[in-house]
Amino acid sequence: MLRAQRVVRTIAAGLGVGQGQHSVTFDATDAQSRAIPDGAYTVAVSSSDPVGNVRVAQAPLTVDTTRPKVTPPKSLRLGSRQAVIVKVTDATSGLRSAVLRYGGRTIARRAAGSQRIIARPARGRRWRSGKLRLTVNARDKAGNTVTRSVTFRVRR
Repeated sequence: MLRAQRVVRTIAAGLGVGQGQHSVTFDATDAQSRAIPDGAYTVAVSSSDPVGNVRVAQAPLTVDTTRPKVTPPKSLRLGSRQAVIVKVTDATSGLRSAVLRYGGRTIARRAAGSQRIIARPARGRRWRSGKLRLTVNARDKAGNTVTRSVTFRVRR
C-alpha cells in the first residue's frame, strides 16, 4: 500500500500460493496497526511464477472514514416564505445523496453536483410561525452517513 510513493504497509509478502484467484484483506491501518488518514492511496501487487517471470499491477484506492459535513445557514431565523438552504459536503469520496426532511417526509433533495439542499414552502403556502425542525440525511460515496437536525425560528 503506497501513499505519495512511500510504502504505508506491506499486507503480505513471500506467500506461496497456487494458480488461480487469491485475495487479501486490508483493514486501513499502517504497519503499526494505526488507522491511516483518509485520502488517495495506490495498491501495488507483484507476483512471480516458478520460472521467475514477474508481473506488477497497481490500482488507486481511496480511504474515506469521515462522514459528510452538514452546515446550516448562519442565521436560524426564517421568514415564513423564505427558502431554507443547507450546505452538505464531503471532502474525500464525494456525496452520493442528501435530503432534507420535515415531519418524517422528504421535502427537498440535493441536485446532482450541488453542495446545497434548498427547500421552499409549497407554492402559495408559508412555513408555520414558531419552531421549524428539519433533518438532513446525507451519505457519501464510501457509505458514511450523517443525520443532523436543525431548528429554525419562523417569523411571519
